[in-house]
Amino acid sequence: MNRIKEFLIKQAQPEYKKFNEKIVPDTKYEMLGVRLPVIKKLAREIRKDNVLCESFLKEKHFYYEEYMLHGLLISEQYININDLLMNLDTFMPDIDNWAICDSVAASLKIDKNDKKNFFEKTKILTRSPLPYTVRFGIVCMLDHFMEEEYLDEIINVLSKTEYGHYYVDMAAAWLLSVMLVKFYDYTIKLFITPHFIKFVHNKAIQKAVESRRISESDKLYLKTLKIL
Repeated sequence: MNRIKEFLIKQAQPEYKKFNEKIVPDTKYEMLGVRLPVIKKLAREIRKDNVLCESFLKEKHFYYEEYMLHGLLISEQYININDLLMNLDTFMPDIDNWAICDSVAASLKIDKNDKKNFFEKTKILTRSPLPYTVRFGIVCMLDHFMEEEYLDEIINVLSKTEYGHYYVDMAAAWLLSVMLVKFYDYTIKLFITPHFIKFVHNKAIQKAVESRRISESDKLYLKTLKIL
């Protein structure tokens, strides 16, 4: 057993394992029950040792926490955009749950000079036949491109996305709800004349209505736009 796996096993908490299995029901990987802050700290430490880092990234993993660590190391290891995109391509098929998908997407810190190239990559990801690769692309748009200059392209991507997988649909609804909060006047037209499937449409409205950043009058209006 290598020392990284041994460390993760020692950090396992049975009660947290039970909790995490409930909130991440969509993974086939066995869980140990290691908390995310512990895995993030471990990623930062491993990154200081290039030999250890490269070795781990080439290993075949078994536990959920190993895959989480692998994804976080990709973001920690980000030196140039080409290496990042190559490593993400290799890792995408291993993502089989929302938690690893969203945690890795959020941990990426994209240099402003690489944003255009990375955005083009997220568009490609959303056309994948793999649902968590699609979700990864959508969540990256939410985390890194929620700006006016990208709105038209984001909507164009969402209009071409293949729906029907719960975690893809939820990601799209989540993104649209944030757009409603941040760019209400721009986004509301997509709900006056529905542009998305019923679940995405209604879930986006539900999540937007839960926000404290939308006025009560706008919330009341949004509720009238739900598809019955």
